[in-house]
Amino acid sequence: MTTTDFPSGRGLALVPSDGATFDRIALDGAADCVIVFGGALCNSARRLMRRLTALAAPQGIVVLAIDADASPRLARRYQVTAIPTVLYFRQGQVAARRIGELGDSDLEDWLAALLPPRPAAVRRRA
Repeated sequence: MTTTDFPSGRGLALVPSDGATFDRIALDGAADCVIVFGGALCNSARRLMRRLTALAAPQGIVVLAIDADASPRLARRYQVTAIPTVLYFRQGQVAARRIGELGDSDLEDWLAALLPPRPAAVRRRA
């Protein structure tokens, strides 16, 4: 299993280099997920992971960190040529891609455009 010092905690997982966890969550999973391809020395990927986890995990979206250097086949499969690269998967397919670090407002806007609309709050009658 590959290890990196990507942030760990609730809503995060580190994918082994064989990609089995990636396949199970991104391709076979029922929920949308965000994949961040980074590297052990990529500070941009670490910052992006923290922000994505704060924004996506409360929405029920799984966020995975993949060390592109330790998982070169997986990186090639998704044409990752620079890190960080962020892929948004919906129903097992790449629905969106971003390359490079994103500012907070850009990241929020990008995710908001991908997420299904939230139902309006139901008002209670007195």
